[in-house]
Parts: sequence; C-alpha cells; structure tokens
Amino acid sequence: MKTRRRDCVLASKVWYELDHQGVIDSVHASLKRLQTDYIDIMQVHGRMYTPTAVEHVLHGGPLDALLALREAGTIGHIGITSEEPWTVIPFLEREAIEVYQIAYNIVYQAAARHFLIEAGKANAGVVTMRTMTSGIFQREISLLAPEWPAAHDPYDVALKFVLSDSRVHAGIVGMRWPHEVEQNVRLLDGWEPPVDFATMPRLTFEVYNAEDAEQQP
Repeated sequence: MKTRRRDCVLASKVWYELDHQGVIDSVHASLKRLQTDYIDIMQVHGRMYTPTAVEHVLHGGPLDALLALREAGTIGHIGITSEEPWTVIPFLEREAIEVYQIAYNIVYQAAARHFLIEAGKANAGVVTMRTMTSGIFQREISLLAPEWPAAHDPYDVALKFVLSDSRVHAGIVGMRWPHEVEQNVRLLDGWEPPVDFATMPRLTFEVYNAEDAEQQP
C-alpha cells in the first residue's frame, strides 16, 4: 500500500481508555508502522460504552486529541466502534464524530431497532463489523438445515443483507485469499438490492400492519 496510498481509504483505531497524550502517541505510532503521513479515518475503539466511558471519550481527552490531529491534517475523519450499537447513540450528538463502525448482520439485527434510526437522522456514516456474522450464521445453517448451502451460499446472503440497508454505507468483509476477494466481487457485480431493509417493520404490531396492508384487495 505504500506505493498506492492515494488509491485506498485507510482506517485505524485508538483505545478509548487513553488520555489526550496517549491518543496522540498512539496515532503517531500507527503512522510509523503504516509508513504514511496521514490516516483517513481514526476511530475510538471500544466494545461497549458505559456512561462513564462516554464521558471519558467526550471530555477526558480522546475526542479533543482527535480534533487536534484532524486540524493538523494528520487524520481525515473521526469515528468510533462498538460491538453494542445502542451504546454509541450518545455520541451522535457530536457532529465531529462522523463514522460509526457497529456490529450489524443477518443474525444480529438489534441496531435496526435503535441506532440505525438515530444515525439516519444524524446523517452519520455507518460501517458494519461482523458483516458475515463471523461464520455464526453459516455454522448454524450447517447444523439446522445442511441442504440450504447447496441452494444458496449463506455468505452471499449475509453480505447482501447488510448492503440492502440504505443506512449502511460500507461493510467490512474479512478476506484471507485472492479467490475470496474475487468471489465477493462476483457476488456484487451488477447486483442491486431488491428491497431496502431500512423500511422493514421491526416491531410486532408493525409487522402485522404490513401484512394486513399486503392482503388488502
């Protein structure tokens, strides 16, 4: 990538527990390791944010450090990551935090009930982690319905699910081998989502209302 730096979007992370100077030191260490002079998206990295953690990120140094680095041109955008999407909702009030990397996939759809709704209102950038369910969906299918994969690749279904939600702007997909890259490109080449899952009913009464409307003559 060193010779093709302008051809990619490079994202990295800093631990949310760090203080102001710790964040700055961590980012500069990343620049050295990555052999570049800027990082496009620098994300505060956490799993689940308690109210104390939210307060620390916003007022204990991390956000101020990232703002200073952005002002200096060292980073381009500020983001945050979380395994539990509902815990990053408080950060949506800060326009400086532009990109949210959250767990959202075909077996873990909780974000559709809360975070994605609020993120859409805030016009925030959304990136999914665990896009392919870390293999959970595929393993469950192999145990409960082993005939399904012969009819349709479950990895294909998992990827297309995430990309069928208009509130999601990119999905992280782990790929270890060239043939996996080629396979994913083939899956999406010329593909258009048949539906926007952002409009799908998520609450019981909404589902019933939608079904009743479909059955009207």
